Amino acid sequence: MAAPTPTEYLRQVGKGFVLTWEGHWTGTGEFTNEAILDLSADFTTPTYTSKLFVYDVYIISTTGIEVELQFDATADEPIATLPEGATGPVDRCFRKMPDGFLAPHGAGATGDVFLTTTGAASGDRVFIQISGRVE
Repeated sequence: MAAPTPTEYLRQVGKGFVLTWEGHWTGTGEFTNEAILDLSADFTTPTYTSKLFVYDVYIISTTGIEVELQFDATADEPIATLPEGATGPVDRCFRKMPDGFLAPHGAGATGDVFLTTTGAASGDRVFIQISGRVE
């Protein structure tokens, strides 16, 4: 069975954005390097497609699934991981880093945010929220 079709909402105001992503499994299936934030496709009006900065990441899921977010520019760079069996959310703030997170750190980069899950089963749920800015 395939991974679920997620519910996504991307709100952009000027250069700032907030993405919410939610998946609910009714069977098995995984996301493997699935783009949940695509710089060139998601930010076309106005055209801010040269740099992506992440300020905050929030992930919560049921305990049977592992969730990993990576930034993919020249190589996959982990942003946040919620391990299988975790009982609480991952709440990461990169606002104190110069210009937020992403490779090279503090400089922003052209790339996308990818999702990988492992251990998914029927009844699992994942909620992700990412905020940041584009240039």
